[in-house]
Amino acid sequence: MEIEDVFQSGKFSYNKDKKTEDAYYKVSRELANNPDLRFPNLAKDHPLPPNPVQGYHADKDINWKPTGRDDDY
Repeated sequence: MEIEDVFQSGKFSYNKDKKTEDAYYKVSRELANNPDLRFPNLAKDHPLPPNPVQGYHADKDINWKPTGRDDDY
């Protein structure tokens, strides 16, 4: 629910993004209906954009981009 709110309100330096908000709203509704539900491919199915200030990871090079490999995260 927090991720949905980030893109609805534009928190944490992110711009408002209706597409991302809607995707995470759907995930939050599914979890509300079934708390045991798991999303093993969430980061691949609905990747988050880099933070406008910190990039993808504060501990990685600012130009780092995810490759989809298991060691990305």
